[in-house]
Amino acid sequence: MRQKQKAALLTIFCAALALLSICSPNCGSNLCAQETRYELGRRLKRFEQQWEIADLHGRSRSTALMEKTVSSFFSLRLLDAAKSLDLATVALRQSRPPGADTAWLMSRRIDATPLLSDATNTELKLTLKSFYPLTQENSGYNKKIHIRFAIYPLASRGEYALAFDKSKVPLHQSDPIARQALEQCWTWQNLELQEGDYVIVAKAIINGIEIDLGNFVISRVGQLESRLSSIDKASETLRKTGIKSSGDVTIANHFSLLKNINSGLVQETDYPASRLLLDAETLMKSNGDCSALLNDQFIGDTWISLAKDQRTANIRLRVPPKRSETYPVLFLFHGAGGSENMFFETYGAGRAVQFAADRGWIAVAPRQRLLGGIGLSSTEIFEEIARYFPVDRDRVFFMGHSMGAMQAAQQTVQAPDLPSAVVALGGGGRFGSREPGAAPWFIAAGDRDFGKSGARSLVDALTAKGKTVQWKEYPQTEHMVIVQASLDDVFAFLDAIATMNRSENH
Repeated sequence: MRQKQKAALLTIFCAALALLSICSPNCGSNLCAQETRYELGRRLKRFEQQWEIADLHGRSRSTALMEKTVSSFFSLRLLDAAKSLDLATVALRQSRPPGADTAWLMSRRIDATPLLSDATNTELKLTLKSFYPLTQENSGYNKKIHIRFAIYPLASRGEYALAFDKSKVPLHQSDPIARQALEQCWTWQNLELQEGDYVIVAKAIINGIEIDLGNFVISRVGQLESRLSSIDKASETLRKTGIKSSGDVTIANHFSLLKNINSGLVQETDYPASRLLLDAETLMKSNGDCSALLNDQFIGDTWISLAKDQRTANIRLRVPPKRSETYPVLFLFHGAGGSENMFFETYGAGRAVQFAADRGWIAVAPRQRLLGGIGLSSTEIFEEIARYFPVDRDRVFFMGHSMGAMQAAQQTVQAPDLPSAVVALGGGGRFGSREPGAAPWFIAAGDRDFGKSGARSLVDALTAKGKTVQWKEYPQTEHMVIVQASLDDVFAFLDAIATMNRSENH
């Protein structure tokens, strides 16, 4: 193996190991609350939304800063990564550095308390506080800044996760605050919200210019404590009896997640806790039968833990409205330090999942463990999905980034007849003497992507085996942006395969 490829693999492995250790549920550090992980994800999404509308000059300006971001992330200098990421977002818009007020605002985070509470609770507290330090925190500037908040009810599951309803609940525009105020709190005592999930949208206004401070989710549930207690008892019974159906494991995992949110612990992403509780109750009523939740009437997002032979796979799933008799299926394998949420939330602010939904394809993202793969094989996951939805076995696609590209290659040799096409971005894998099957490949990397050598090695390995490979290198593109930069080409490639397979088999 080439020396550069060895170094890239070692970097990914060590970074993933360290990131998984600091995010362990049993970890005692502040990072266990996932606040840093959550804030990085929120800032990455903000960058990706800006990247999508930036011109080529802006994208080029952001490349070096994104390289610094990725380097800091893999070195576990996470606050440095956040600062570089914010500077990259500004570079997409303008050639000059951010002004003092903008830099101050971007260094802040907003906490909401409580994230989850009983619907009878009418109090909400929002706190603006420092996330990372600035070189000149109190440099004498004294411009006034307004913070504007609004609350939107989350749309139904049929509109997909984290979509807003058109109606909104007016909340507040703050009095002017000075940058010298290191922490600012706002508390509402009479905020009556019905049971459900809500998105709070926060924006700052400086001299009439809006700056996005992010969106976050709060949830209100009727009779919360008694309903959580019922799920807890069901989970305890399942632990004692050792029942391991997919529904049983999902109930237990949902309870653990809801318990943490109810305790005020920030998670890696915004979860619709009210909806998760309803899903757990649906599974409880059906004695763990997932078909009570996943059926012909199901449309939208969910989180499910699939189980087989004492093994589990945690997946996030999006099922769009059906466009034909069967659903094509797109597997999405995330990179190091990510989770099943990554393709849904980032990698172009969730565009890969949305592109799949626009085509009527089911998108499934398994959580990748560092040493244990994805828990179940792609074939086992596919067959579980096929129990609940009519799937198109001639149109199954794999897509992976970085460590996920390695996973896509591994799953391809384990199930050579399953994928109709495979996409590997910013990384690769080795086959040895194993046969990866006949599926065509799309492989890409950025010209400044440390995973390029691995991707090129994968191209060489597949070419030597006589496989069909499309290779593309993207200019002024580093390791993180390669997914977003290539998505239009990726789906043009997948569309061609999907059309060909449909024509041949229908």
